[in-house]
Amino acid sequence: MPEPLTPQRRYEEIKVELHTLDSKISLIAQKIRMIEKNEEVIGRTIVLHNGKIRALESGQAGAPAAAFADQSAAAASSGLPGEVAGLKREVAALKKEVSELHYTLDSINPLEFITVSQARKVIAEELGKIQGK
Repeated sequence: MPEPLTPQRRYEEIKVELHTLDSKISLIAQKIRMIEKNEEVIGRTIVLHNGKIRALESGQAGAPAAAFADQSAAAASSGLPGEVAGLKREVAALKKEVSELHYTLDSINPLEFITVSQARKVIAEELGKIQGK
């Protein structure tokens, strides 16, 4: 037969549950801070890539546009094989950028995080269980 709950034992159980919830909340807060930092990095990366795309579209002078112009000039002078080689270089550069973004998103893995409303719901459920005992 289970031992009856004394006020002291009930207090200890609540204390342990609150400590567990506090640890979980601290972990969630830490993950949210990490998400915010990663969002900032991704935002800067997107801005940088948008600038590169605009430079390529407008044909402005600059490293990305100059590299693209060099590839286009080489492709025009060497014919179809040169054009294919230029496209291969371009694809390799894009593949590298995509792999960097892929790595960043994999390190974040947003599916492992909980929203604030979900956290509140879990806390409310746990408090309901404690109060219902």
